Amino acid sequence: MARWAAVQKRPDILGDMRAFLCLFLFLSLPARAVDMDDAVFYHDAIKAGRAAGDADGFAAACRAGLSLGGFYETGEIAVMRLHGAIDDCRKALGLAPHHTIASISYGIGLSFESKRIHKAGLAKLAKERFEALVEEKPDNALAHGALGGWHAHVAASGFMARMVLGASRKTAEEEFARSLALAKPDRPLLLEYIKFLAGGDKRDRAAALALMPTYHALPVTSPLDRLMDERSRKLEDALRADDKGDIKDALPLVSAFWDIADWDSAPALTEEDVAY
Repeated sequence: MARWAAVQKRPDILGDMRAFLCLFLFLSLPARAVDMDDAVFYHDAIKAGRAAGDADGFAAACRAGLSLGGFYETGEIAVMRLHGAIDDCRKALGLAPHHTIASISYGIGLSFESKRIHKAGLAKLAKERFEALVEEKPDNALAHGALGGWHAHVAASGFMARMVLGASRKTAEEEFARSLALAKPDRPLLLEYIKFLAGGDKRDRAAALALMPTYHALPVTSPLDRLMDERSRKLEDALRADDKGDIKDALPLVSAFWDIADWDSAPALTEEDVAY
């Protein structure tokens, strides 16, 4: 907990960090879990971003597409939304290859598609983009948080995924620690870290539980914040009981595209499809 005490002294996250943390929040909500009226916002954001025609606009459209597909749509419709979001990020990176938000959103999108089609190629591309971003911007909390999240999610997928893709909980922990040391986290990033710890050993699970009061004390600034706060209570209860079965059951409630591995009827994207 000394590490968390040090993190609390860091300045608030600025600019693109705020935008990425919003994406983390969006990508932590289960489909159909939020007010459907909010979907209009994301439809409008996609249109506005594409109409802008610049890197920032396409990156914004990508984020909105990931949100819309992840929370309001399922099955083939959600997959098509995911593909559209990846294409928007591809266009953003074609205009600005080092764009932070586009890079992270692109990697997140590729990771979902890789999980859906059960092939490693796109997940490797996502890892490469995150690693390149860390090299390009070593003092950027976004970059380290994204790479930590990649390692966390792949490592949780099982032994073969870890071996094939080169993921580890150790690297995830190191990258999360770097991210948290560089900037004081908002609700979304802290919850990603809590989820990572919840999948660990008894000591990690205790650390996740200890962070829950801090998480709940952070400002609730949107309906999405409120919903996540409510849904995380089940994970908190499972952590308090230290029941690994209940923890496993609670994690889908705070994770997006949970069933995407079953949505395999739509055509698969190839590495050539996503090149920029």
